Amino acid sequence: MHHCFQIQEILMIIFEFVISVPDSEPSVDRRSIVALLKTCRTFNGPAVQILWRELYSPVPLLLTMPDDLLELKPISKKGLGYYSLGEPRTLAFKRNVVPSDWERFDIYAPFVKQLGVMGQNEWPLVNYTVADDTVYRALEQRKSLLFPALVSIASVTKNVAEIALFLTPLVRRLQFTMRSRQLKLLTCLAVDIPLRAPRLKALHLTEGYTWNAEEIALFAPALHQLLANLDLEEFNCEWFPLESGMVQSLFGMPSLRIVKIRRGLPGLLQDLQSHPLKQPHLTEFKLSSNVLGRDGLSELVPLLLPSMLAVFSVTSSITISTAKNITDFILAIAAHCSPAALTALTLEPNAKGGQQGQYSGPSAVTFAMLRPLLPFCNLRELNLDAQPLDVADDEVKRMAMAWPHLEGLYFDTSSGHPKPRPSLKSLLWFAVYCKRLVSLKFELSENLGDSGEALPEEMALAVDHNLRYLNVGASIIENPARVAGFLNCVFPSLSLLLWSSINEQDQRNNDPWKEVQAQIRCYLPTS
Repeated sequence: MHHCFQIQEILMIIFEFVISVPDSEPSVDRRSIVALLKTCRTFNGPAVQILWRELYSPVPLLLTMPDDLLELKPISKKGLGYYSLGEPRTLAFKRNVVPSDWERFDIYAPFVKQLGVMGQNEWPLVNYTVADDTVYRALEQRKSLLFPALVSIASVTKNVAEIALFLTPLVRRLQFTMRSRQLKLLTCLAVDIPLRAPRLKALHLTEGYTWNAEEIALFAPALHQLLANLDLEEFNCEWFPLESGMVQSLFGMPSLRIVKIRRGLPGLLQDLQSHPLKQPHLTEFKLSSNVLGRDGLSELVPLLLPSMLAVFSVTSSITISTAKNITDFILAIAAHCSPAALTALTLEPNAKGGQQGQYSGPSAVTFAMLRPLLPFCNLRELNLDAQPLDVADDEVKRMAMAWPHLEGLYFDTSSGHPKPRPSLKSLLWFAVYCKRLVSLKFELSENLGDSGEALPEEMALAVDHNLRYLNVGASIIENPARVAGFLNCVFPSLSLLLWSSINEQDQRNNDPWKEVQAQIRCYLPTS
């Protein structure tokens, strides 16, 4: 006998069908939901809940308050320049608020699950409305929770005090921008967060303007205390240099799964050696560091107990120059990470700060170095952007066959070798075996590869691939028409082709790639 759907199940199926906008980023099709809301009373409740579930700011809910209370004024756009493309307005209260004014606000407030907080002159690219100080003073005077079911706050406001207004015991995700001129308010907020949002599981801290060393030192104790009082699943703060005590508090959290931090690698190694992880639970690890040890990465990998790790990423201003260092790092990944779990591996340079030029230059990555990664069949992204690639076409074929889910592959392309070993045949193998590949960066030539000209049946398998972004760097070609014909056939969806000069004096690859640009069917900015 078939299961008969209950009314609530039928409503859920209908709303799941209309809630998403097809062929776009995850979003809510509000027009369709409003149309359902107007259809009949049965749809009213679920539709109202969805429409109020996510707000870019408290303003839409404040606009439900009585008209005689509200005053809307245009924001002066003087000095905003090209950012002032919209018509921003300010919402103010023009009289004292009485309890009855909150009636409609309180009806819809329990439906709000996700809230953005936006202030004046912040992101004025659209027609939005922000609340002024009179409104926030009225909100501060309320004794009850403003949004009792709120679970997520993402703030871009310059006024940190506004964030504290909306913290509730149910909030599990908090993201806000830290500005050094607000050290006192940030310190108070760091104290409030564990008290007012004790169930917080994800904390994302972004930098507002550049903090100097003195400002970082002043806020460090507050951040240390904040981390000591939380049990997070996710911590994202890739700009604030963490001290040893902060790292120990962070990795001591039983629930921790995702870590994105800034810390010198030698110091991090000492932290994990003195306070080792007790069980594998990390699924994503991203480190930003100005200091790497020569063998630091290969030592770090086993300390993370990475058997569940899906993402491993290190961004540093220092590149690994020796083949041994690269080989040891990849061997450590292969030995300690799960081939079924790991989906992204990144080691890329960061131009900011650090000790540039400490080593003579990066060593090329060979197939022998990459061979231990071939069993990682679920790999979606491999980014070794500081290292040039030295492989033959047949070796590229083995890589492409081993990584069928690959979406992005990146190597250094700045060297401009006259005869790089990868040829157009390598691109063909990626098109044949990596159907999900969207972005590719490596140096190549138009010459026939080691395995000879592509056969018609091989070309047929590669036609109409969905590659969107191709960066060939300083690749040198002599026959633009041949290259353009290949790209038009194999990668008709290509929307961005990038190349670069070897140096200011040697720009011999510019004109040929400009000819390629003119002959392929896409809009192509150069770099």
